[in-house]
Amino acid sequence: MSEDVPQPDRAIDWWWTGSGLLLVLAPGAALATEWGAIRASHPAYTILLLVTAGGGGLLIWRGFRRKPRGGTLGRVLVRGVIVLLAIVLGGLAWVLRPLPATDLALRALGSGPDVESTQSSTRIEMRPVADANPTSLIFYPGGLVDPRAYANILRPIAAAGYAVTIVKPPFGFAILAQGAAADLAAPGDVVAGHSLGGVAAAIAAGDSDVFGGLVLWGAYPASSIADRSQLAVTSIYGSEDILTTPEEIAASRTDLPPSTVFVEVTGAVHSQFGDYGGQPGGGSPTITAERAQEQIVAATLALLDEVSGSASP
Repeated sequence: MSEDVPQPDRAIDWWWTGSGLLLVLAPGAALATEWGAIRASHPAYTILLLVTAGGGGLLIWRGFRRKPRGGTLGRVLVRGVIVLLAIVLGGLAWVLRPLPATDLALRALGSGPDVESTQSSTRIEMRPVADANPTSLIFYPGGLVDPRAYANILRPIAAAGYAVTIVKPPFGFAILAQGAAADLAAPGDVVAGHSLGGVAAAIAAGDSDVFGGLVLWGAYPASSIADRSQLAVTSIYGSEDILTTPEEIAASRTDLPPSTVFVEVTGAVHSQFGDYGGQPGGGSPTITAERAQEQIVAATLALLDEVSGSASP
């Protein structure tokens, strides 16, 4: 006569526990690898990471040593949904990491004798210490780029007398903060943006009459603003840019006012419009970042001078 083997009354449910581990490890890895850039960006992403990790902790707690249950269809479906959600949220927690600013950009954030720099959870402000022009520049970063990565290239504009505000968009996507520029702007201000940030800047300029100018850095509008004849527009692009190609810039001419000025930076690529290191698929530059950025700054200042009325005759 065989003896009955006692069955455990609890066991680890790996469907729940494994999903929970994914939701904890993905935010943990994101924070460990890009903590500085995450902390300096809009808090929405940090909140997402904390909520994701907290949900993962609850799943681990629920799955650890649960009473064994049969695999009914309902339970299988619930487990499948939990695993799918864990993969989606864990994936978002990882892929939304910002491209971090380089040391060069971080050094440019400090205040000095010519520029006063301050930060909040939603923007970076760089203001001239003296002789401030009434026209300001409001800038949208490229998609998933650390907003601080534009401090070095925008600081000379502030030093030239134009206050600069860099918007920190939620989750690194300027489209989610397209109304911020109009909220921050005074009549006659200029809105600008790089890449996806340029798309958001064009939307802001098309939706509001408050702006006197628009500057696109390696970007083009998502829809036509050609009827905004009173809007001064400059489109600056790199000849070696693969993410926003010269052909795409040429095709955007019909979507911009006829008076738009197009400035090609020969040899420049997408990532040279900021300081965040190389960018996969962005092209191979034949010009140094310093020389490229000198031309980008000069073209941007030319539009600001035009809008502010201080351009040389």
